[in-house]
Amino acid sequence: MGGLAILIQYKTAVASVFPNEADRKTCLGWFLEAVIKADTCGSHKWGAYYHQRDNSIRLLVGNLVVFSVHTRGRMWMALDKQLLDEPKDQKDLLTPSHGWEWDAGRWHEYKPVPSKNGYYMPSEGDRRIESYIKELHFAYIERVAQKYSWLNVRSQKTHDPNFLDYVSSELMLEVPRPNYGYPLQRNIIEELEDFEQEPEYAALHDTERRAIVKARIGQGEFRDKLMEYWEEACAVTGCGLLLKASHIKPWSCSNNDERLDVLNGLLLVPYLDSAFDAGIISFDHKGKILISRMLDNRELNKVGIYPELRLRKTPDGRQVKYLEYHRQNIFKPYKVKLW
Repeated sequence: MGGLAILIQYKTAVASVFPNEADRKTCLGWFLEAVIKADTCGSHKWGAYYHQRDNSIRLLVGNLVVFSVHTRGRMWMALDKQLLDEPKDQKDLLTPSHGWEWDAGRWHEYKPVPSKNGYYMPSEGDRRIESYIKELHFAYIERVAQKYSWLNVRSQKTHDPNFLDYVSSELMLEVPRPNYGYPLQRNIIEELEDFEQEPEYAALHDTERRAIVKARIGQGEFRDKLMEYWEEACAVTGCGLLLKASHIKPWSCSNNDERLDVLNGLLLVPYLDSAFDAGIISFDHKGKILISRMLDNRELNKVGIYPELRLRKTPDGRQVKYLEYHRQNIFKPYKVKLW
């Protein structure tokens, strides 16, 4: 589908939510302001897309949706709970407002970064609360950006630059673009906190939880199984020193079974482990190394990365699928620094 056709598709979809042009431009204007705020906190920390299934616009920062426009024809926003809890005369404006309504559903609040969430549609009688809502919303975006180091890998994949093109054409304004550089390792603490928020977490026994957590940090049963599978040596070089247990399909993108699956792991020396996690190298279905084409070969040679390298065991079964995931989602030909 061509660029013009995509713009028309988005324009039609958004117009179905906001048939009134003035309302549509108002909401997209708010969306753009939220995007600009997110971008000032880090161009690698946010992403946006149009969700076709429920006909909504979404802005994500870190791991959280902070702004959305729903089929109900109103904007949904996360507000900073810490600021809301502070004594302030303006806080009472939200309660009687005809334009603001607190979300009473599943997403009425966030706990990883405390918020209170609700719906808003500006109206003439409630213009006086707009600046207060923006203050609370922008403060929340900033707080989320401080907690999360990067937009998570799954959300990087769903980010849609074509939708930002549509917003730019609709408002006739420049729209910031995120810059992820290349898939990066997330902070382990962030990932474990997100794990505790997953629906399956409560159903797991303590022993299962501990095993999954240890798998993320390269310890416990997961590491023991990798040591046995790779005969206590690097999966590529055969070196038995300073080995790191790493997931092929990232821990944050895996389900609980995949997190503990020995075939979803590689035992690597540190420089290969870092390069693999950063997407600088990968392996094909026969185990041959793949090296990002835009990297300086002289630098690669200094750390011992050569085209002749390969896995000591030919991938088989589930491991083939895990490596395919890594090639499609992690391995990228970007110009980056190694460490």
